[in-house]
Amino acid sequence: SNLTYAGNLDAGALTITSITYTADPSGNVSSVANDQAITGMVVTYTDGSHELIALASDDQTATRYTADTGNTIDITTQDDANAGLTLRVGQNRTVTLEDGTTSIRTIASVYYTTRDAKAQEGAGTGDSALPITDRSLDNVTNTFTSGTFTIYDATDASTVTNQSINVDGTNAIAATLTLSDGSTLKVSSGFYEVGHSVPATTVSTIYDAEGNMHSVTLLVDKSGANEWRAYIAPTTGQKGYQSQVTINESDGTSATVYLNRTVAADGNVSSDLSELHFTDLGAIDTALTSGGSLYLEYGDGNGAQDTTVAIDYNDITQYAGSTTVYPTTDGNSLGILNSVSIDGNGVITGTYTNGIIQNEAQIAVAQFTNSAGLDKQGTSLYKQSNNSGDARFGTVSDFGFSITPSALEMSNVELASELVDMIVTQRGFQSNSKVITVGDEMLESIVNMKR
Repeated sequence: SNLTYAGNLDAGALTITSITYTADPSGNVSSVANDQAITGMVVTYTDGSHELIALASDDQTATRYTADTGNTIDITTQDDANAGLTLRVGQNRTVTLEDGTTSIRTIASVYYTTRDAKAQEGAGTGDSALPITDRSLDNVTNTFTSGTFTIYDATDASTVTNQSINVDGTNAIAATLTLSDGSTLKVSSGFYEVGHSVPATTVSTIYDAEGNMHSVTLLVDKSGANEWRAYIAPTTGQKGYQSQVTINESDGTSATVYLNRTVAADGNVSSDLSELHFTDLGAIDTALTSGGSLYLEYGDGNGAQDTTVAIDYNDITQYAGSTTVYPTTDGNSLGILNSVSIDGNGVITGTYTNGIIQNEAQIAVAQFTNSAGLDKQGTSLYKQSNNSGDARFGTVSDFGFSITPSALEMSNVELASELVDMIVTQRGFQSNSKVITVGDEMLESIVNMKR
């Protein structure tokens, strides 16, 4: 129910000034698809001319728009199907002009436009073209089939510049970050955003009420002078920082995780990132930074009640140096008592299979005013009597004693009497030996006399 952050965030952390990435040219792995319905591809050729290929919303025919110069695109119609059409930087294409002539041109760059943007222009598909300044991606290969487009990187390894990227094998398989000092950093996983530092990744282990374990990954990056933000790492296919994700567990269950979840009066649920502020002395600014929370909502057969985890950021510092921030959480999974140990004070400690070590009990000691007056009940058992007085209980340290664990007790018999008994026994054995010797000699004499 509690998650506490500690450690340091580097006050001098470099920020990301630009992000470029290259995906799988085959388009089988690294889709960089836009979330909106895409209506067209704007192609710029190396000779400066432009072409827009638009997708009709009601069928699978394409309307092609071409122009020789400028931003005005004249309309001609082409009835060929879209399926499998690929636009690739460096590719030679045959362009059909309005007068019916053709021209072979080399693609210099490709952009895409969305249906939402087209609607804002007040024009229906096939009626007029979008200004070519409405562009979202540059230097990409575009493959679209029957109604939707998927964007892929160019086969000539041209790169895409983006404000943020989730390098997850779907949005991109690799990226290069340019940092504020001019250096570059190649990354193969993680989420990154221009204007922010490279995030510190923290993984918190949360246990539900039934002892099931859930791992929640929070990213912490610098967003301004003495300002940082914490948010949930996006999962595969997601874009941008997240404050709500669904985690699919290995046992087939799932958990929806909310950061700073709130429920409005109308029942609408929202979530948001956490903002961390520091003073110019490197301490957390408690006036501007408030604690956060994680809320885990379970499904798919996990019968545990929802979990609320309070987040405390107050132990984080911001000094120049390494970023060492880390989380600790309470709670644990099911554990079975595995071993027991006793220390010198008689404290009995249990170790469990889930790694928990806790004190179970402590050996008590009874002291009597007259211990010699105890009534003996057995080999090592004694009973309180009127002659012994009442027992006074305490620990071994209360009476100035100590326990030596894992050791055998030495002999506590009376050595003098035991030595006397040993000597008497030895002498008796010697005397018996003499009797046997004398008897043997007498029998031998009798036998000789007969002879």
